[in-house]
Amino acid sequence: MSAVFSTPSFLKALAPLAKENQVSNKVYKSKLAAKAKRVKEIEQTRKIADKMEKEIAKLEKVADKEVVKQAKIAAKEAKNAEKEAKKTNVVSKEEKIAAKAAAKEAAKEEKAAAKVAAKEEKIAAKAAAKEQAKQDKIDAKTAAKEQVKQDKIDAKTAAKEQVKQEKLAAKTAAKEEKLAAKAIAKEAAKQEKIAAKALAKEQAKEVVVEEPKEVVIVDEVVVEEPKEVVIVDEVVVEEPKKAVKKAAKKQTKKQTKQETIDRVDIIRTICEKLGNNESNADEITA
Repeated sequence: MSAVFSTPSFLKALAPLAKENQVSNKVYKSKLAAKAKRVKEIEQTRKIADKMEKEIAKLEKVADKEVVKQAKIAAKEAKNAEKEAKKTNVVSKEEKIAAKAAAKEAAKEEKAAAKVAAKEEKIAAKAAAKEQAKQDKIDAKTAAKEQVKQDKIDAKTAAKEQVKQEKLAAKTAAKEEKLAAKAIAKEAAKQEKIAAKALAKEQAKEVVVEEPKEVVIVDEVVVEEPKEVVIVDEVVVEEPKKAVKKAAKKQTKKQTKQETIDRVDIIRTICEKLGNNESNADEITA
């Protein structure tokens, strides 16, 4: 009698699980980390730009103060020069006018130079901020490309690992099915040997069959048989050897039928046990 084996249910569940889990947790976490890193870099760039604008405003204020200070110093020097000219009575009126004009011109030039310097510093600061933003953008693009490349590598690695696990699971299932088939065949052979031994012992026992009873009616003898009654002119008695052979043949048929039933019951029990073991394995896997 041959046994039919089916593919275990946990192997059938591997295909949809593999499709659902194509992206590993490591890849997902790395993507989240890369996204958070990019957001942090953008915020840092904005903070640097705001800080540079504040520094530029501060420098402009310092430049304006410096211009005012230089103008005050120039005016003070002009006043001192005028005082000295009055004291010595050497400086003429034209010289005073020229000194005032020179002082005024010097103050004007210093103020203009301060404004130009502040403007140049502001332009330089803006250019530096622009260059920094450009470099940050390039770095962000490079990081994104590198992340995409790493994600592809991780996805390929995860796919290879998934295929490896599926192959290993298939090999394990095939091995288990093979072992189960061997166990069933071994158990069936064992039961057949036991049944054969029991049959041999049963056949070895002596079969006792009672001789047919005789019923005498005048000159005729009636021999009773299990199924029919025959009336003959002479006494007919079935030989004991034939009766023994017939009884042994009937006993052999009964024993063979019982042996077949026992064998079917044994195989059914083994299959049920294997089914229970498979269900337990599926629950553990789930």
